[in-house]
Amino acid sequence: MTRRHTLAVIQWLAAMILSLVGAFGAFGIPVVSAAVNTDGWELEAVACPSGGGLAVGEFVGGPAIPPSGSGSLEIRIASDGKGWFQVRYPQLTNIPLSSITTLQYSTYVETPNTSAAPYLTLSIDLTGDGTPDDQLIFEPSQNGTVTSQTWQTWDALNGLWWSPNGTAGLTRDHPQPLSTYLAQNPTARLASASGMPSLMLAAGCLSGYTWNNWQGSIDNVTFSGGGITTTWDFEPTGVISTAPPPPPLVAGPILSTLTPKPWTTVSPGNVQIAFTVVSPNPITAVTAILATGPTASTSQPLTMQVNGLGTFQAQASTMPSLQPGLYTVRVTVQDSQGHVRRTTWPFVVSTNLGDSWWFLADGTPRRDVIEATLRSLVEAFRWHLYGETWDGQSHADIPTHASLNPGAIHFDGFAPDRYATLPPGEIQLAIHVTADSPLRDVTLWLNGQPLSPEKGGPSETSLAIFTTQPLTAGSYGLRATAIDAAGHQLTTTWSFMVSNDPGESAWFFGNGTLKAATTTRTLKALVEAFRWHLWGISWDGQPHPDLPTHATTVSPAQPLPTWFDSNGQPNPQALSDTLRSLVEVFRWHFWGESWDGQPHPEVPTHAS
Repeated sequence: MTRRHTLAVIQWLAAMILSLVGAFGAFGIPVVSAAVNTDGWELEAVACPSGGGLAVGEFVGGPAIPPSGSGSLEIRIASDGKGWFQVRYPQLTNIPLSSITTLQYSTYVETPNTSAAPYLTLSIDLTGDGTPDDQLIFEPSQNGTVTSQTWQTWDALNGLWWSPNGTAGLTRDHPQPLSTYLAQNPTARLASASGMPSLMLAAGCLSGYTWNNWQGSIDNVTFSGGGITTTWDFEPTGVISTAPPPPPLVAGPILSTLTPKPWTTVSPGNVQIAFTVVSPNPITAVTAILATGPTASTSQPLTMQVNGLGTFQAQASTMPSLQPGLYTVRVTVQDSQGHVRRTTWPFVVSTNLGDSWWFLADGTPRRDVIEATLRSLVEAFRWHLYGETWDGQSHADIPTHASLNPGAIHFDGFAPDRYATLPPGEIQLAIHVTADSPLRDVTLWLNGQPLSPEKGGPSETSLAIFTTQPLTAGSYGLRATAIDAAGHQLTTTWSFMVSNDPGESAWFFGNGTLKAATTTRTLKALVEAFRWHLWGISWDGQPHPDLPTHATTVSPAQPLPTWFDSNGQPNPQALSDTLRSLVEVFRWHFWGESWDGQPHPEVPTHAS
């Protein structure tokens, strides 16, 4: 049976059992004007399967004192009781059902002497293809007493549910906890399709109740799961959320069976590069490139053999001949609705299958790869958080939380060179800056201390700043800020090493041994800053308003890995795991590039 036919059967089955819930009726009537902010919620009145009917929804003040704010979404059903009002939120896709820690909502039933109240439906993917296979329904009257003319909050997560399919024995006559459902379906995830949103609140059509002239309200919908925590407050002006909804990037194609597996090592020769794509919409385009080197600095397109274009599932493969080295596959898949999934994964080609991306089989660190990774992480993070450029140029390709207006300001002529190692002594510190408008001020700082450099240049728009400082052995950081007469401003930072050993760097001794102390400091700073930035996990339990975060609450610190033993010897596995997670999460957060072909709503992203 095809996926399209399976979905049709599920929708038909739900409609049949929902003499119960009712069909996903035709004749839908949107009820919210474009001027009202619904924050991703879709409101629609549809007919019950037994015939026409009317239902109306309206954002209003009250009734009484709502649990959140001063308003709610009021629903009224006509006297024939055949209207069905749906409040749908389709954006909670690919979130594991097992990850949900909070799911509750509040109702107010105006109609006296009734047990009818707005009920909740989740659409569930059981096969991992991103398409709903089942539904779960929560009825308030099966989880307590519905009391008229008072606000009640329903803890749906810990309540009793049933499935139109009777999955895992959850029938309407015998509703059971979600734990029973998960025991048989541990990989169940939320999913959305037309007429089957990931989450829906509704009133009307559900059999066993009298809906004639029914009136009630909904407010204070709270969801927490998959890294998302949001409360939606329904007010007269529309929907107000305490956190942004998950990005639309979670919709669309999903990749699986990535070959070679990410971060694994394969032998030289003909190497199969392959993957499978499934999508709720026909797949229209599949492209791939293969990049080489630790920073993927060079790349070439891959000619993929793609079977299944125009359908809901496709397989793509090719088998290039590869020499030993580091490789990165970048795949872009698009479906007929314009949804795009970008997936990036690295692998190693070596005659020794014990070699890995950052370490050789005998535990020797790959110095050039580790340094390239740490540099790129530090540089990208400084730009992202503070708008500080590493190479003197603005980087529109990387999102930043800084309020930047760099104009045409540009730095070059770094002295010392970025990441250079120089012997102790008198060292020249200098940089050149250009702009379209006359430069009003240029400052230079060394290790956080202001310097008093000389300035000179051929014009007001082209200046060199320079000074000489006696420096002893150690690591140094320089920071230059330029402001022009038009108010444009740009800051650049770079670092260098002073040592009698020309082979020494910030993270390595001259003999190629990792520096335990400085490497630990760098990783600790990256991990802690990024945990705070993404999820509000504070390294000291305190808020840090100087550091941007996507979170709305402060969470306690989490333990850090042990990267080196007490003798300063590296733990290759712990170091590799941390670097891998940082690289993967950075790519998703910046550009929406998935590391495994799946969307990751638990990680905020700036991509759209």
